[in-house]
Amino acid sequence: MWASWRSILVSLISEPSCLATTNFLPRVVVFYPTAAVIALFLNILVDPLNDRAEDDVALLTSTADLFPNMPIYRATPHEVAHIQLVTDFVAELCRLSKKAIAKATSSRS
Repeated sequence: MWASWRSILVSLISEPSCLATTNFLPRVVVFYPTAAVIALFLNILVDPLNDRAEDDVALLTSTADLFPNMPIYRATPHEVAHIQLVTDFVAELCRLSKKAIAKATSSRS
């Protein structure tokens, strides 16, 4: 299950030009990656010492960098504001994920 969420993010990060061809900005470009980010964040919270946790944080960080650089043509001010909101949200999940891993690591020692 987690692999499919990772796959969504990896696909968008590796081929961001595919975002320019879609007319479904809120649903495709924002909804699915955001759902994937939340799923990976929850996976990190459930098992912060998992072998993939650090890789998932890196993937979340790359996703946070993806949103503001999306090749969207003729974005409305509302869409731009929404993308900024999602970017800030993903950045916060990255920060919290790193803290969860650090806390679990220090508790284990």
